Amino acid sequence: NLQGNSWNIPDPEVFVDRTPFEPLTLNVEQTVDFPLQYVRQGSINKQQIILAEKNVAITRNDIIRNTKLIYVQMQFLEEKRIVLYAQDSFYSVISNSSTRAFEAGNIDYLGKLFAETKAGEIHQQYLQTEADLAVTKNNLKLITSINSDFEVAPLQKTTFQVDSVTTSNNPLLNYLNQNIS
Repeated sequence: NLQGNSWNIPDPEVFVDRTPFEPLTLNVEQTVDFPLQYVRQGSINKQQIILAEKNVAITRNDIIRNTKLIYVQMQFLEEKRIVLYAQDSFYSVISNSSTRAFEAGNIDYLGKLFAETKAGEIHQQYLQTEADLAVTKNNLKLITSINSDFEVAPLQKTTFQVDSVTTSNNPLLNYLNQNIS
């Protein structure tokens, strides 16, 4: 549509003059810019189309990046939940043991209180991680339009290297370079 707009010539204007002593005169006026103006406007419009296409690629890459980040965050939170579940179970056993030891007179109240506090702290971290995991899962469902429940693959160690191929195909860098030119 921008291409057609570069050759947009305004509609002609029609004037009718009538004086009492002369016949009716019809005047048609058409304004046309210098042809080079239309060529330049066409060139600008082509560049704007190219920029718009690059902007679409940037948006697509941002959506893909955000989706990947949310998924990796879910993987991390799932691993954290598993670790905290084990710690929660462990500290729950320690708390119960310290309560029995206190009742038997083997430890003082401070030792029992410390074990219960640490167990409560770990349990709260576990509950917070479960809540964060649920929110992150809902965000991923929202961004991907997945309505069914899904499992998250375990987190794996990966390495990433930036090379010239990665940077030369980056639409954001191409977009910024074209805007500079």
